[in-house]
Amino acid sequence: MEPGRRDPGQTGAFGYGRRVCPGRYMAENSLFIAVASILQNFDITPARDSLGKEVMPEYEWTSGFFSSPTDYQCTIKSRSKAAEERILSIPTEV
Repeated sequence: MEPGRRDPGQTGAFGYGRRVCPGRYMAENSLFIAVASILQNFDITPARDSLGKEVMPEYEWTSGFFSSPTDYQCTIKSRSKAAEERILSIPTEV
């Protein structure tokens, strides 16, 4: 890099800091709220086999430019009756 030129850091895809994604903070906050809401309302546990023993998923990832976890089994249950009512009160279409 040239002396005096800013390091692109987190904004590299938008031109060395001259242009930044205007929605980056909103996207990060929206993701945080979504994850916090899921964790508040649901118990997420490993799936169980026919004997009732927990089956721990294998930690495997897809390959390629965007890597993501492979499919795995888990159990998702509402934490309480109040949580279930909150979940059911959410409109299915936006």
